[in-house]
Amino acid sequence: MARISSRARISLLGSLVLGSVVSCLAPTLALGAAIGTFNIDGTFTLSGTSPQTISWMADTSPFPANKAQIGATGLTGSFAGLGGTQVTIQDVTNPPAVTGGTGFPAQLFLSFDAAPALGTLSLSFVAPGVDPSASCGLAPATGQLCALPGSPFDFQNTPGGGSRMGFVFAGVSNPNGSTWMGTFTSQFGITYQQVFATLAGGLSVTSTYSATFSVVPEPASVTLLLGGLGILAAASRRRAP
Repeated sequence: MARISSRARISLLGSLVLGSVVSCLAPTLALGAAIGTFNIDGTFTLSGTSPQTISWMADTSPFPANKAQIGATGLTGSFAGLGGTQVTIQDVTNPPAVTGGTGFPAQLFLSFDAAPALGTLSLSFVAPGVDPSASCGLAPATGQLCALPGSPFDFQNTPGGGSRMGFVFAGVSNPNGSTWMGTFTSQFGITYQQVFATLAGGLSVTSTYSATFSVVPEPASVTLLLGGLGILAAASRRRAP
């Protein structure tokens, strides 16, 4: 049986908790508050230059920059009916420099092309990676886990010489003040050691990605959830060999 990484376990728990919050609180929301769940997919490029940048583009022709497509499934609440439409997603610069802690001043991140009345999502928190760093410098092997210290990216080497990567963004919606969390996952055709070597050489890596977003009405709900993720991450590190 394939081993599930710490990030995957924690992301799954986060999605379940956020989904429960949305389900329980949706009936009490004021009309017009943007809450619910949605998925997007596209292509991203992670630069090896300083400052490091994550840039985005659609993964369907004509491949416009700063666009992603909302998936047809997993749509709830305010986002029901948006499947197949696009979002505009802004590039993120130097995410490792702002990982964890109390976050940073909110910056525009995502807007809904087909539903501008939903407002925008602003990014204000980049979660730190939760996987151990002990295997980051070892020779590649299937199943290895790695999150470089201070980095938001969790890696796991996969069979056949590939790897998968995950990271979590969070912030608030405008103008309603709902809180959102997005869990991003991607796969590379090379090991994470090769990804690191490519970036260290000043080059970029590009891959498709998918992301699941949950938007909840109470900021305290995600504050508590993020605290819980930290506790689980610490427990995961204690269990790591």
